[in-house]
Amino acid sequence: MEPVKRRRVSADPFVVYPNKGTTCYIGVVLQMLSAAGCTAYVPAELAEYLRTGRGNCADIFNRVVKPHQQHLRGVHGDPHEAFLAIVDACAGLERRFGGSLSSVVHCLEHRGALDLPRTVPFTALVTAISERKAASTGKLIVDFFAEEKLTGVDCSTCRKQVDASKLNTLVLESIAEYWPVYINRGETNAKCSQPVTLTTGFKLPYGAVFRLLAVVVHLGKHKDSGHYVCYRKHGGRWWRVDDGTATEASEVELDSEPVRTGASLLLYRRQ
Repeated sequence: MEPVKRRRVSADPFVVYPNKGTTCYIGVVLQMLSAAGCTAYVPAELAEYLRTGRGNCADIFNRVVKPHQQHLRGVHGDPHEAFLAIVDACAGLERRFGGSLSSVVHCLEHRGALDLPRTVPFTALVTAISERKAASTGKLIVDFFAEEKLTGVDCSTCRKQVDASKLNTLVLESIAEYWPVYINRGETNAKCSQPVTLTTGFKLPYGAVFRLLAVVVHLGKHKDSGHYVCYRKHGGRWWRVDDGTATEASEVELDSEPVRTGASLLLYRRQ
């Protein structure tokens, strides 16, 4: 692939959030919230920062997200954890993201349900990748709703531990306007850099259509170091946001190696 040529505009097309030392992981989450039009759903101090970019985002986070400061780990924090902390701290914001799942487990021996279906709300779909298997975000989303095989599950009917299957289905009326998708790139500090092809649009079996609106990319080999940038769509065009700088990008850049090996948090919008 040829080197990416970016066009710097004379004025930023939207508010950008400068890095205050080690706050890039906060800045990319704020870009997601800005892209999702969340200003009216957060406390006044954070809303003002989203509108203007004036102040210190770390200080504002420590005040606004005080009950959830364990998510804001300081140096090289995690955007997914920061995003969840903001949603937890801002009443009403959770209704803008995710939805609810109906989860049921079936015994594979007597073919009956082991319990009544449980409805579980989710803010973001959590997916995982493997070094051994190429994937696309569309495939990761489909796999999330695929039947999951379980072993060693207690069955009161069979009176023993059995193999079982778990199936998650969407509660249709719960589907929110925005769907964050988190790609877990490993449980250790060493990042799994398996390339992931970004699916810019997908359709659920239930008919809902989603389009990619933003993606957070981690640049670096280790999860507790490196740098985060955000690609977001604005005015019908793609932009690359690196701390306090926004440059015009292209959809082709979304298929570049740094994006495919570092994509960690995506935001889709329901059409």
